Amino acid sequence: MNLLDGEDEVTLEVACFDLGEFARWHPEGKKIVAKLGGKTKLMKHMMSKYPKVSKQALLAVQKIMVQNWESLNTASAASSGGAPTF
Repeated sequence: MNLLDGEDEVTLEVACFDLGEFARWHPEGKKIVAKLGGKTKLMKHMMSKYPKVSKQALLAVQKIMVQNWESLNTASAASSGGAPTF
């Protein structure tokens, strides 16, 4: 999280990417990133003067915000006793 406070373009870009991947793959990653203020910092970097940093910040925020639809469908099917209907 502290790397997001820096000014180096490459460091910011990599930090945004890594936080997005952490949120995506760690079981509690989204909650941890949000609790430590990372989501707010990432949103700030979405308007960075560096295009690559903006892109990685946007992708990281998307990874934090997205729901795992596959697991929601599985939970729905289990609770209804059958396959999900669409």
